[in-house]
Amino acid sequence: MMRIPLGNFGVRGPDPVQHTRISGDGIDAAARAAQNLGNTGMQIAGDVLLEERRKKEEDDRSRASVAVIGHQSAVQDAVDSLKERLSTGELSRDKAQEAFTGAMTKVREQTMGEVPHWLREQAGVRLQGSEQRAMLGLNRFVDGLRRDELAGNLETIRDTMAKDAGRPGADIDKLNAEFETAAKHLGPQAGIGTDKLGKLVQDFKDRNWFNQAQARAMSARDSLDDLQALEKELSDADGYYVGRLDTEKRNVLISSVISHRMRLESKIQLTADRREASAERTIAKIDQQIASGVPATPDMWVQWEKETLGTTQAEAFRDRIRSEEEVQRLLREPPEKQAAFLQEREATLLQGGGTLRDRANLDRLKRVVDNTRKQLQESPLLFAQGRTGESVKPLDLGMLLDPERGKEVAGLIGERVATVAALRSQYGDSVKARVLLPNEAEALGRTLDKLAPDQQVEIFRAMRQTIGDDVTYQGTLSQIAPDSPVKALAGALVARGTDYVKSNVFSPDETIAARQTAQLALLGESLLNPTKGQKATDGKTSTWIMPKKADMLRRFNDKMGDAFAGTPQAMDSQFEFVQATYAGLLASRGGAKNPEMIDAALFEQAIERTTPVMKQGGASFLKPAVGMSDDHFREKLRAALPDDLKPQYDRLPLRNVRSNQYVILNGARPLTDAAGNPVIVTVQP
Repeated sequence: MMRIPLGNFGVRGPDPVQHTRISGDGIDAAARAAQNLGNTGMQIAGDVLLEERRKKEEDDRSRASVAVIGHQSAVQDAVDSLKERLSTGELSRDKAQEAFTGAMTKVREQTMGEVPHWLREQAGVRLQGSEQRAMLGLNRFVDGLRRDELAGNLETIRDTMAKDAGRPGADIDKLNAEFETAAKHLGPQAGIGTDKLGKLVQDFKDRNWFNQAQARAMSARDSLDDLQALEKELSDADGYYVGRLDTEKRNVLISSVISHRMRLESKIQLTADRREASAERTIAKIDQQIASGVPATPDMWVQWEKETLGTTQAEAFRDRIRSEEEVQRLLREPPEKQAAFLQEREATLLQGGGTLRDRANLDRLKRVVDNTRKQLQESPLLFAQGRTGESVKPLDLGMLLDPERGKEVAGLIGERVATVAALRSQYGDSVKARVLLPNEAEALGRTLDKLAPDQQVEIFRAMRQTIGDDVTYQGTLSQIAPDSPVKALAGALVARGTDYVKSNVFSPDETIAARQTAQLALLGESLLNPTKGQKATDGKTSTWIMPKKADMLRRFNDKMGDAFAGTPQAMDSQFEFVQATYAGLLASRGGAKNPEMIDAALFEQAIERTTPVMKQGGASFLKPAVGMSDDHFREKLRAALPDDLKPQYDRLPLRNVRSNQYVILNGARPLTDAAGNPVIVTVQP
């Protein structure tokens, strides 16, 4: 860039040079002065150099002091790093010295590298002292690690041996001795004091023995013998654990063992009591089975033996086997032989005496015979089922009202009738002619309670046609309505009754079917004694108003005479039947204006339509069927009488034995034949 000259305006320039001339002496003096001046300059320069050197030395010493301090800190950091590496296992103890030397060399290089050599030599003593102290500290740390490792090894040995001591069948004495040897060897090296080491060994032994005894107690808690043995070893003065466990620990274990023993004893006793109770129930079941008369199956006997084995009932079980054999032999005998056998056994006990077991066996036999006889009489089908092992084919009650299944139900009923007839033939008339199983009879009875009177009559009619036998039909009626004589008598009337002829004065006589009368009786019964089903159907709870029972009964007795002499139960049933029929007649007419007063004509009709009473020879009796005239009865009677009695047929006093069987009276006693047996005559309706 070009510059514009400004000149020297306002600025003084240098003075012009003036030249002076000097003489020779002046020249010498000047030379000496110059020489002195040079010497002085050199001296000054030397002083300056010395000052600079002094300052540099001071700076070097200062830096050396700082470096020495930094060296000490770096040494500590390096040692701390080595300790960390040793603690984590990154550096092994045998490499610690080598690692320390290398670390110190590196520290000196880092901290003293800028310090002059001559100062390093002077600081060497301090540096070496610091490094030696650090090395001693590191060595102590390494020794501590070694002691800790040895102590850890001893703990590992202790824990391992403790586990071995806890194994079944472990030799505790041997393990304790081995650990004591290891502890004596490693303990001092690990820096463990003598007292502490002794306690460590003793605690190990105590714990092993305690754990072993505790393990035995746990494993023996379900064995009474083992618990008792362990309790003895813990508590006896010369017991196994007396010298091996202190008193406090033994007391703790004894308490635990006693607790286990008492619990187990209670459990054993409870189990035994339960087994005894179960065995007693089993014997009761066996008695029940024997009492039923039905032989038990082999599987049942096997199971019963298991349930009584090892109990106080085992002998009772064997006794029941003998009793079962005796019972089955006895049941195969006829009733008269059964009775004779029991009488003979009873006499033997009374005369010759016997044990309580003999008495119990005899009582059991009596119960079996009685139960069997009762079942034979009351439920002959179940009796036959138990004897033959063949189940009775079930009867569907709906078949009775289904015309399409008439043949099927007739076949089933026919089989049952034949079975019952065979039993009656073998065991006599004490066997009731019942062809329904108990559950079937109960179900049919409940069904009848829910039906209207006309539907009930239809069922009775269907049953009579299906059964085809009056005796069996009567027995079946007693099954269906054991507590309702009106239903039973209505059913009988449907089966046996002929048409009733009502005599009218001003109109032709009226013929009334027996089933109509039965229906009226059932209607009256539903009014007088409604069932739960009938109440639920119409929802009515009012009572049908009737005349006083005493008034009605008096009229009934006047009409009956002594027809029911000696049979008050039959008279009560027949009176209820008449009473229900009377109520049905009233209901069919819409009731009575004064229901508390007896309508004599209507009550008479109720008797005639239900109770065919007849008087002859001063005695009253019932004819076989309603609607049968007196003359007709006498004709049938004369045909049935022995020839020597036929002339007296119209004046012989009779008494009912069954519905169509009569005994001829001789005064108040039955007429007997030459053999002394009552003369009984059967009159067919």
